[in-house]
Amino acid sequence: MVMEKGAYLLEGLKELQRRYPIVGDVDGLGMALRIEICEPHDSFTPAKAIVDRMVDEALKGDLEVDGRRYGLVLDIGGYYKNVVTLAPSLHISKSEMDLSLQLLDRVPIPCQQGVRRRSIRSCLAAVMGAWNPATCFGVTRSEAEPSDHGDRGN
Repeated sequence: MVMEKGAYLLEGLKELQRRYPIVGDVDGLGMALRIEICEPHDSFTPAKAIVDRMVDEALKGDLEVDGRRYGLVLDIGGYYKNVVTLAPSLHISKSEMDLSLQLLDRVPIPCQQGVRRRSIRSCLAAVMGAWNPATCFGVTRSEAEPSDHGDRGN
């Protein structure tokens, strides 16, 4: 059953690959799947900036499917941090797989069109009220801020 569910999801991801030039390689085994996000001009060059925009757009919570609004948390990996990894529950239903594919279908559109980029901090602030790393993570503000050199640990 797991292999059939994985094949169903993989086919849905391949459909996204056919429709969006930013989707490079999609593959997986069983329910462990991955979507590589690339530059639209060649569908090969890793595109971390596009992935960052996708994460920001998905977190906003305004992805609409059948009149309902959803948010989406994307798990990012890969050497260049341009791979969306999917590892859903083995008990996922077909309707949940369809919903996940519909949500993923709505994320790349604004990211390809150069919508103003929002930071993770602004998304968190919108969800939690005011951004306060000390209360959220138990760290001081200086520990939560990136260094002067622009290094964010990515």
